[in-house]
Amino acid sequence: RLKSTLVNNAAPLFSNVLKMKVTPYLDVAVPIPPTGELFVTGSAMPSDWTNSPPASQKFTKVSNTEYTITVALASGKEYKFLTTPGSWQPQYGGTQALGGDLGFNMGLPGQSDPGGIPTPAEAGNYKITVNFKTGKYTVVKQ
Repeated sequence: RLKSTLVNNAAPLFSNVLKMKVTPYLDVAVPIPPTGELFVTGSAMPSDWTNSPPASQKFTKVSNTEYTITVALASGKEYKFLTTPGSWQPQYGGTQALGGDLGFNMGLPGQSDPGGIPTPAEAGNYKITVNFKTGKYTVVKQ
């Protein structure tokens, strides 16, 4: 409903009441996980390549656009991120060991799988942060 007024303290005028549906827009560089969950899988993980990773490979959801996990990574391996247990899509990946642009396949026609993220040269515990707003991931030794 709109209200308008004129100068000189004239009586306000009101429009008719209209119903509206407002959908908020989430500004992200890469589509967010539709399940609200994110898992890590790959040869770098104890469960190897599986589309049903165990709970120990589940990220902590910091916000709708940011997820983190701390895991042990051996050198010379690869990993990716999955959102739906039992399914290979949607999936996310990249090409840089210490972070970079996040590639994705949401399971739509014409999309191909992103590359597997290589593990860092030095084995150890690493904190992986995925930021869908910026479309980037980071890998930091702990």
